[in-house]
Amino acid sequence: MASNVIGFTVLARATDALALAADTESSSNAEMEKLKATAKNVLRKVSQTGELQPPNDRLTIDAASYHFHILFMGGVLFLAHSDPHASAAVVFGYLEDIANEFLSQYGMQVDSARRPYVFIKFDLYLQKAKKSHLLRAQQNRPPPRHDINRKSFRDIMGFGPAGGSVGPGGPSPPGASSKSGDNTLLIIVGIVGVLVVLAVLGFVLLG
Repeated sequence: MASNVIGFTVLARATDALALAADTESSSNAEMEKLKATAKNVLRKVSQTGELQPPNDRLTIDAASYHFHILFMGGVLFLAHSDPHASAAVVFGYLEDIANEFLSQYGMQVDSARRPYVFIKFDLYLQKAKKSHLLRAQQNRPPPRHDINRKSFRDIMGFGPAGGSVGPGGPSPPGASSKSGDNTLLIIVGIVGVLVVLAVLGFVLLG
């Protein structure tokens, strides 16, 4: 993904992370689908923990090969995936734009939504706004913003590398590393057991 490119966008209700809308023009290869699944897990976690509350309503989650930017507004979580070198000011300018438009169109209907992606038609505005903001950024890069919190993937999810280095498919869930450690321990115990048996046999034979 080239620098300053916004990958995909997901809108979810803040109370339960129900997906409300998303763009449909992003690549749908296996790698991107895994990233989208990771984004939904992040939104669920943010919803459960209440991580974003005014005035701390903007968050960038750092990973090695991508960033997630999340804006909380009007009871909705607006998430954009981007290149790690993309300007946060550009991405949040985009998120604020789509948030204002979405809430003006559908804000009164958010609480009553019962099925995922009920506002999928908003995709048309997402595509238009994304192109507009990226074009403006190429012509005039906005100044840095200082109202954005930054955290690593581990800070939010409770697992993953400390530095936020998360591969395309997302980090391994809790327990993955412990299972590997348990297997290693079993191997070591098995080897020690064999050595003990051999030692006892040798003692018997020599005796």
